[in-house]
Amino acid sequence: MPNWLPTLDGIVQWLVEGIQVADVGCGHGYSTLMMAEEFPNSRFHGFDTQTASIEAARKHAEAAGGRQTGGVCPSRRDDLFRRQYGLVCFFDVPHDLGDPVDAARHVAKVLAPGGTVMLVEPFAHDHTADNLSATGQLYYAASTRPRHPST
Repeated sequence: MPNWLPTLDGIVQWLVEGIQVADVGCGHGYSTLMMAEEFPNSRFHGFDTQTASIEAARKHAEAAGGRQTGGVCPSRRDDLFRRQYGLVCFFDVPHDLGDPVDAARHVAKVLAPGGTVMLVEPFAHDHTADNLSATGQLYYAASTRPRHPST
């Protein structure tokens, strides 16, 4: 993360001064807390749809010793759309979304003027056959999940 943020024009300065940040698909909250510790003037909001992840993120936030992260809460549209964000982060998330393009459209609605989206995804080749290495198979196995039979 320390290497990614500086690649976004002006974001580090905004974070130092203080902005609202959404970490979409925060999981156990580690990425949210790392940023919150680095930029204490900004307010960080972690969102995830999995209840177990949210509970783990809340516990990690409490254990962080008082650095409030603005609330780690389920990613319901109502929660995400309550404010505008100078930065919206997706760390290893879009490939798991049912409709990542639609998610991007919704996130565009919550960006503050001049706001930025940071999207970080694992590397993958364009053709399936080129991803059949041990690492590619591991990524595939970790990212698959059963779908409802009607979909």
